[in-house]
Amino acid sequence: MAAKLIPGLLAVVLGVALGVPSPARCADEEVWVITGQLRNGWYEIQKEGAKDKRQFHTNYDVKTKVLDEKGEPIKGVENQGEAAKYLKKGGRLTITVENDKVTSVRLLPPKKQGDAVKPQSADSGGTRVGPVEIFTDRRKFEARLKEVVVIDFEDIKTPDSRDEVVEFEADRYAAKGILINGAKGQFVGRQFSYPTNYRPTSGVNMMAPGPKAPGNAKEGSGGRETTVTFTSNGAAAVAGFGAHFIDVNYPGIAKSGLVVYDAKGKELASKLDLKGKTGEALFVGVVAVADGDQVTPAIAKVVLYNGSGWPQVYNNEGVVLDDFVFSKPVAIRPKASP
Repeated sequence: MAAKLIPGLLAVVLGVALGVPSPARCADEEVWVITGQLRNGWYEIQKEGAKDKRQFHTNYDVKTKVLDEKGEPIKGVENQGEAAKYLKKGGRLTITVENDKVTSVRLLPPKKQGDAVKPQSADSGGTRVGPVEIFTDRRKFEARLKEVVVIDFEDIKTPDSRDEVVEFEADRYAAKGILINGAKGQFVGRQFSYPTNYRPTSGVNMMAPGPKAPGNAKEGSGGRETTVTFTSNGAAAVAGFGAHFIDVNYPGIAKSGLVVYDAKGKELASKLDLKGKTGEALFVGVVAVADGDQVTPAIAKVVLYNGSGWPQVYNNEGVVLDDFVFSKPVAIRPKASP
């Protein structure tokens, strides 16, 4: 299939292929700006002066060629490490698209200082990162999904106690389409020994993954990892998932946030740079999108990391979780055999 070229770039590509000197950039040539270097060789770009966005990969199916400002190939940038030296945030370029994949990019001279185009967030209120949108505003996250399921843990009877917690089964909420697995158990409590630090976002209960550890244990003791999967008469996926992380005030000790994966185990996105005030609840939600900005059920697993260990350990960066919010799970149908 013939390549679809941005106007004015066909001559440049042909010129490179034939060894003919590349002409100067045409006035009608569309210019894109690098708005982010994503994970594993992916880059996000945005059309200059517009909201159009897309991603490209430096070594995906067809190796992306990087051309210099004159349209000449830059040698050795097919690998991700070398490409990163040239493809920097704020850089301007033109692109060649073939079979809906970017197969070459041509670097352009930077604009004069003060003329740079600012990256724009998605109209939905989330920030586009690769195949997902990331939200820190729960209201906008829920509006994007339209209908959501909420697990607030208030159905579990807990004692009005500073220290006591109650364990629950991983499949307790299977009827609502979600399985919640701590590394060694999953627990809810009202205060987790520190009522000033841990304040629920709704009701009285909050959640933390096991294993539990005594309050005087060393830093890093106890659980800090929760794996969430989805079910609908079997394995399922959701279009969006979010949760509250409470008391992320020492991120230098350990990172808190989440990582989302598709049904094949491929990482779609991560958000692990949370930082807040003592007792503050930070929301993070991820929505999978396809075909531009169409919400799609592509998230099959979420791993949540809360601080450095069990939140009742004094030496830990203690973080608790609350209000898991997600779209209705959709069954993952195996592909029919030919």
